[in-house]
Amino acid sequence: MGLETPSSSLVVPTVGTMAPVRALGDSDTALVEATRTGDPDAFLELWTRHVEAVARLARRLVADESAVSSVVNDAFAVVMIDIAQDRYAHDRVGLEPFRLSVYKAVADLLGHPRPGGRSSVPVLRALHRLPPRMQSVVWYVDVEEMGWGEVERLVGEGPAEVRTAYRLAHTTLRAEWVMDLLEDETVPDACVWNLRRTGSRAAGWLSWSAARRYDRHLRGCTWCQELAEALRSPASVLAHEAHLVFDVALRPEDRQSPPRSRTSSQETSAPASAGVPSVERA
Repeated sequence: MGLETPSSSLVVPTVGTMAPVRALGDSDTALVEATRTGDPDAFLELWTRHVEAVARLARRLVADESAVSSVVNDAFAVVMIDIAQDRYAHDRVGLEPFRLSVYKAVADLLGHPRPGGRSSVPVLRALHRLPPRMQSVVWYVDVEEMGWGEVERLVGEGPAEVRTAYRLAHTTLRAEWVMDLLEDETVPDACVWNLRRTGSRAAGWLSWSAARRYDRHLRGCTWCQELAEALRSPASVLAHEAHLVFDVALRPEDRQSPPRSRTSSQETSAPASAGVPSVERA
């Protein structure tokens, strides 16, 4: 499962290599740019940061444990070659975090297709619309379940900046999620009316008559009830969907029942179970 590098000047780190790595405080994005300009230590730092997580993914996809190292090495080689030849882009997964590019390379090498470009899942499409820094912070905190210190190292910012980015990211994620659903022509008009007023209702800005109409529809619409609950906890929904799409491990208590989809003929009775929903296009 070897890969030929396009130039003898490219040296790809391999599992088991104990090469010294200089201390780098740069973000992953900065390291990618340094790699593009020919800095071998920059890619070695990226490899050091992410190789254990990539190996965990490979072990879930490879039946033979002895093949894990080869798969991981080849996946990093694919990404390094993309960077060196100026072909590296986040269109492998449609998201910013560097680690996802290597995850996708592993899946491609093993014939386990993963979505590229725009996802079919609204919350992941909303994540794709966030600024790159916010994408990385939300992904590493909510999906990878990293500690703050490690996230700060990967994005190259201090505690205050990372926590501020995380709070703003969730606010923006909710807004982009709603906007994505408003663009969905399969969502019934009554639900669209409520969607447009979700923020105003939460802030108490609706008139008495509008609030009454909003609440009456919400009481009778299971889909809107589930969406309202999901918007209150976007982190859990994002983690659930990322696990389904990218095969990223979650803690057992985070594994929820399968998501429900919205169709124009869906009954509006109360949900039978209270799992975290994912509102998808029909």
